[in-house]
Amino acid sequence: MEKVTYIKHIKKLLKTYHPDLCPDENLRNAYNEITVKLNNALGKLENKEKNNEGNTLVNKDFDIHSFRYYLSKIQSIGIGKKSMLNKDFIIFRDFLISEINKSNEKTGEYFALLLSDENIMNDSIGLFANAYANYTSIFQNYYQYNEQTVKQCIKIGDSYFDDYVNKCEINDIKNIIEEIKEWLQEVRYMLY
Repeated sequence: MEKVTYIKHIKKLLKTYHPDLCPDENLRNAYNEITVKLNNALGKLENKEKNNEGNTLVNKDFDIHSFRYYLSKIQSIGIGKKSMLNKDFIIFRDFLISEINKSNEKTGEYFALLLSDENIMNDSIGLFANAYANYTSIFQNYYQYNEQTVKQCIKIGDSYFDDYVNKCEINDIKNIIEEIKEWLQEVRYMLY
């Protein structure tokens, strides 16, 4: 089976058995398990292909599918004052930052700063959480989103980032957010 045919077949199965569309609990659990394994396998293959192109912002040890998984776990728990009480949030936050550090240590430091306990206690964290949610949806749903939907998510996410920059008290926040957005764009292209 050719790669293009294989990907179309996978996308069709993913849409059919997606947890939001499938009422059977056992199929939803199987879907989640299979998706993680499939994403890890595809990630290794794609990383090998992409790294041969000389990608400058993302190195070969970075696993896009682990990154996606950790992003979505944090998103499902939520980013806010109560999330710091959740052990899973702390674990997945650390995993996410560790995975990002494999790609770009500076970006990892920025994520660590933005997801730090101190920053989460800030009243403007809701704006960051909304921006995070829009970018996370791109990584979670890239099989289903067309380019127009992706652009709309980026536009909405960027507007939340802009509001966050205006209300946040972190020094040099504008440059930090710009570098994170640039890195997220680079990583997004690894999915296709």
